[in-house]
Amino acid sequence: MASLIIENIVVAGDFNIHVETSSDIYATALADIFSSFDLVNRINQSTHVLGGTLDLIVTSDGFLLEDILVYSSGIYSDHGLVTGQFLINPTPVIFKKSWIRSRKQVDKKRLTELLRCSPISKHYVAPLHEVRWKHVPTAPWFDSDCKKAKQMCRKKRRFRTTGCYNDKVDWVLAMKQKNVSYSV
Repeated sequence: MASLIIENIVVAGDFNIHVETSSDIYATALADIFSSFDLVNRINQSTHVLGGTLDLIVTSDGFLLEDILVYSSGIYSDHGLVTGQFLINPTPVIFKKSWIRSRKQVDKKRLTELLRCSPISKHYVAPLHEVRWKHVPTAPWFDSDCKKAKQMCRKKRRFRTTGCYNDKVDWVLAMKQKNVSYSV
């Protein structure tokens, strides 16, 4: 059921549950969780200095994971380093074009003349030119609150040009708020 919602899941880390022990109630409960979401543990060897498989890479059932290696433990930690390689299909980048008028190229004499003569809505002051930008589809979790937080961070970036400490503090606060919105 869950695989219909999200096809490619990767969860990795130190679970601190001996998944190799079928009589362990925590290992059984974890296995039940994995099976209910069509997840598979890809590590099937000892990852701890005292034995036991505690560090896992768990993926969706159909997710392709290659070159799985477990490096020996005991050098820097009592847990071994677990690695694997997988292919991620990135979202295609779409370039779009539109025509805009640049404020920097406004003919000031012409603008003054048009303002004197009246409704400027019928006249265009800046020359039309083409621009390109990258359009990347947003993630399903990226809602209006996330968008507002991202826009606020962009507005607060002025400290880069002003060099003002207070502007930088405002930007840091905006970044923290954005991170909170993204994590909810």
